[in-house]
Order: sequence, then C-alpha cells, then structure tokens
Amino acid sequence: MKTLTIEERKSISPQLVLELLMKGNQRFINNLSLNKDHLKILSEFSNEQKPVALILSCIDSRAPVEIIFDQGIGDLFSARVAGNVLNEDIIASIEFAVKMVEVKLVMVLGHTNCGAVSACINQIKDGHLKYLVNKIEPVYLKYKSEIDSENKPVDKLAEYNVLEVAYELFNRSDVIRNFLEQKKIKLITAMYQLDTGKVSLIKEIDTV
Repeated sequence: MKTLTIEERKSISPQLVLELLMKGNQRFINNLSLNKDHLKILSEFSNEQKPVALILSCIDSRAPVEIIFDQGIGDLFSARVAGNVLNEDIIASIEFAVKMVEVKLVMVLGHTNCGAVSACINQIKDGHLKYLVNKIEPVYLKYKSEIDSENKPVDKLAEYNVLEVAYELFNRSDVIRNFLEQKKIKLITAMYQLDTGKVSLIKEIDTV
C-alpha cells in the first residue's frame, strides 16, 4: 500500500479513513504489517503534514497506535494520556487537528487491563494520580453495579469510560459538533485487546 499523497488525504472520506485503519489493524494482528521507508516518507512530508485521523489513547506502552493500526509517519495524530481522559489541552489538540489540519476521523481508544482504570476501581489516589482517578470515578459510580458484576470489571469500566469521554468531547467542543453536523468527520469509540492486538469498534458518536 502506497503512502497517500497530500491531495488524496484532502479528499478522502471519513468512512474510508476508518476502513483503512481497521484494515491496518487486521494486518497487524495477522503479522502482515507493511514495510515502510520512514525516512523517505519523512522527507516527502517535511514541509507539510496531513494526518487523516487523530486517536486519543492511553499512554500504555503496549498500545502504540501507529503500530496497532499499521500506519506510518505522518498518518496519524496521537494524543496519549493515562486513561484516555480529557483536559483542556487535549480538547484543544483535537480541535487543532480537526479545524486546522482537517483530519477526517477522531477515535477515542481504550484498552483492556488499563492501569489508570484499575487505579480508579481500587481508589489509588497518591500524589497527582488523584486528579486522573477523579476524572474516571464518575463513570465508575454511574455504572458501578453493572461493572462490579463483570468477570473483568476493569475492562468494562474502560469501555464505559471510552464512551463517556467521547460524549464529553461532543458536549464540550463546539468545533467537534460543527464538523460532525457537517459530516466532515467521524467520532468513533473503540477498545484495544492487549492479548490479541485486535481493535473492536464500540459506537459512532453523532448525537448527545
């Protein structure tokens, strides 16, 4: 698969971007990732960038989005924070990607066995960790009975957290809502399985 040109990136549809990412994940889980000449690509895009998607994911070292979606330099914006939670800087970064660079897709990507989510369930609030846990805790309390009844409560909370973060982004960002209303972007939620490498889509967010 050749690297998309700047012009191809400008005209590609949000749905096609989603399909490209999911096909990349299929290559990854089947150990068929493509060889990429990163230095050549870097040279081609040294004067202008045109990523097709932004992925808000966790800082977990086992979840590097370019690798799990089999993408290369210049293909993705990657916003990473423990628990894939929102703050003003993350929202601003996503709005920059959408409005200024015109990415076609925003994905909130959680993962199984998430340490930040586990810290919330176990009420670990040492140091600044309390600020992170406090962002996830309302989601846990909202769905606590269902989460606690699961065999893997951490994974269930991670999934609910992904959905709540996406809805929060929708509600807090006029930029995101406007681009969604104009169908210029897709806002997608997904979960990444650490044991298999598979990314599973949860829901497309287009309304409150």
